[in-house]
Amino acid sequence: EQLQPDRDQWTWVQALRLADPASAGAVADSVLVGSPTRNVYVQTWEGQRDLALQEAAPLQLILTMYTVVLLAVAFAVVAVLVGARALEQSREIGLLKAVGLTPRQVAAVFVIESVALGLLAAVLGFVAGALLAPRLAGAMAQTTLGSPGVAADPSHLFVAAVLVVAVLVLSAWMSSRRRTRFSVVHALQAGRSAPPTGSLTSALMSRVPMTAPVAVGTSTLLAARSRTLLVMAAITLTGSAFVFALSMQATLDDGPAGEVSDVPVELPVLVYTLDG
Repeated sequence: EQLQPDRDQWTWVQALRLADPASAGAVADSVLVGSPTRNVYVQTWEGQRDLALQEAAPLQLILTMYTVVLLAVAFAVVAVLVGARALEQSREIGLLKAVGLTPRQVAAVFVIESVALGLLAAVLGFVAGALLAPRLAGAMAQTTLGSPGVAADPSHLFVAAVLVVAVLVLSAWMSSRRRTRFSVVHALQAGRSAPPTGSLTSALMSRVPMTAPVAVGTSTLLAARSRTLLVMAAITLTGSAFVFALSMQATLDDGPAGEVSDVPVELPVLVYTLDG
């Protein structure tokens, strides 16, 4: 009465435990039948759960963003490694062609090797993820909605293997096929590709005085432009993720002292773990 003298503004709440939880919607409709619309409000346990899960939306957004970033970085790194290996195996490609293998067969050799490594890596990654998932999900263990599902699902391994093998096959095929276009003699003599002679960048760099290590490094960099771009993309994405983490931490630290934050303390730890 002291807080709200107007009794028309008074409300009371009655919780109902149902024998059949699935009938919550029907029970709610029956309560509303014949009741004044403005005086009665009914919320099912499903509605309460959906409302509570809205607090987890920022966490889900961050996890989704990091999943996409990590996939992009992993794809770029894998493509660089596979392409670099094919470049280093120029002599091996020349020998395979010399003994009679066709360019398609030479490319198949590298593809099969990459697929085997990719499948093994996917299995090892799945095992590591299954062991780490309960620890990373521990922040949500005390929620009234129950602990999050962290059980390993074989379908996750299938999805991961498909993605990993796909990028490995594509990278290995494109890199090896590019090397198999050269003649056997050229492949046997090839050490490392030279930068394109008509490149404007190489022409400008040739006019800049450089020491021997810088000149060799620059020439190698210009010779592998596609891999250089992939490395730059991977570094840019990784740097962006670190900047996001630091910005988020700064925003949390700038909050008023003593103010209760709805951001769980485990969230920065999770973000830094994904950055690492």
